[in-house]
Amino acid sequence: LRHKTYLYIHHIIHALHLHSFAYLFYGITLIFIINMALGEELNSLIILISFILVSTYAYISFKRVYKQHWLKTLIKFNLVGIIYWTFITVFFIMEMLISMLLY
Repeated sequence: LRHKTYLYIHHIIHALHLHSFAYLFYGITLIFIINMALGEELNSLIILISFILVSTYAYISFKRVYKQHWLKTLIKFNLVGIIYWTFITVFFIMEMLISMLLY
């Protein structure tokens, strides 16, 4: 059993760290793709590899920060990912609708 409690600020620091890493890594990947002018298939492969690397880094950071068993961490990681992508999708669609209504 885990008796150590985490304050809200610890979760925020971890989230900011993950987002900073992901944005930096994806930004470097995007710059690389734009500058190299590679084929469509190779660009897709590079994007897939960068997504896998960022996801792996995020999973390892979840495991190290929250110090839980790998299966429990994997379940929480996937649950958080599903919730995260659901919110991103909903807010992106809302932003598009509002932009169209205001234009």
